[in-house]
Amino acid sequence: MKPNATARALRSTWANESALQQAILKALRDRGYWVVRRGYKARRSSIAPRSGEPGEPDLEIRALGHLEVKLPGETLTPDQIKWHAAAKELGLRVWTVDTVGEALEVAERWLDESHVTAAALFRCERERKRKNG
Repeated sequence: MKPNATARALRSTWANESALQQAILKALRDRGYWVVRRGYKARRSSIAPRSGEPGEPDLEIRALGHLEVKLPGETLTPDQIKWHAAAKELGLRVWTVDTVGEALEVAERWLDESHVTAAALFRCERERKRKNG
């Protein structure tokens, strides 16, 4: 299969980027990662006011790094490119993923490279769940 055809086939798996984000969020949390949905919301509404800063990645895995979620074949916006470059310059981990499997691989790699132990992350997530019900 040609690269563009592969991207189109993978993209059709998800209705939209938000659905892919939700699947990645669930998969990471199911494995005990403390994940927060971040990102900049460009549109304002009475229900969802703007938050974050332009270019900020979609997900933050606490104590490990930031994940930008894109549908297969999609590219970063100019604001995202700037944010990623500035974060990397400060030594922060930022990665763009387009599948659940890739997000899990990146998280595992970061955990292996980190001084944070899996046990500490699991304790944080367990405590967060206990407090939030």
